[in-house]
Amino acid sequence: QTFGRVVEPVVRDRLLAGDLRGEGEVRTASILFCDLRDFTTFAERTAPRELVQTLNQFFTIMTTWARACDGFVNKFIGDGMLVVFGLLDDDPTHGPSVGAADAVRCALGMREKLAELNVDRVAVGQAPLAVKIGVHTGPVVAGTIGAADRHEYTVVGDTVNVAARLEELCRDHHCEVIVSA
Repeated sequence: QTFGRVVEPVVRDRLLAGDLRGEGEVRTASILFCDLRDFTTFAERTAPRELVQTLNQFFTIMTTWARACDGFVNKFIGDGMLVVFGLLDDDPTHGPSVGAADAVRCALGMREKLAELNVDRVAVGQAPLAVKIGVHTGPVVAGTIGAADRHEYTVVGDTVNVAARLEELCRDHHCEVIVSA
């Protein structure tokens, strides 16, 4: 159970079963980066306890939704999260479009989930939150990466970088979601 809190349960189960190749393999996946907009400003004017509670509330809602969309949260990065779709799908009838569709559905649903959370936040006098989300599909290298005594199963490569850049472009384009073609 403790391992499942540190590592996404679907990844934990596959690692323990020996189904994932830790040395690295190229696979197709859809990557979703979700980040809170203007979080640095929010963090500077928010008490530490409230800040942690806000992040945990946000991540709980978004993680639950990502799992409902057949994605798994690969990691939390400050106020952001990296969600992966289609990476662990071994069904030969599914192509990369299945993971891509799940990722887009997740991105759009994240906006709805945040709107619901914001109704509750505003009702108790808290500031509403806003997100930036980038989604891109393509080849990734998946494997166990890190030091000998601390590593994680993760994805790297240009597809991951493009998804992160798309999320960053949301600020310039004044939007919440950017999805590549």
